[in-house]
Amino acid sequence: IELMARRIGVVARTCSTLADFEALLAPFDPDVLLIDLMMPDLDGIDVVSQVGPKTRATIIVMSGADKRTYEASRDVLTSS
Repeated sequence: IELMARRIGVVARTCSTLADFEALLAPFDPDVLLIDLMMPDLDGIDVVSQVGPKTRATIIVMSGADKRTYEASRDVLTSS
């Protein structure tokens, strides 16, 4: 996704740990966040619930997970 974004001229950053994500978030101040619910060593729903209230960015959740996991993340986002 980062490579595709850069090819069309969009500034993009990627990370795979919550600490790295939080460190990038403040100085980067993105307009859009793509969060994959299926991350190694992380629960994407926890990431959404922790980061969602800290950003003005539009959050797009993506996942190959089952429907229940996706719906749980939607519930977390809409309750924030």
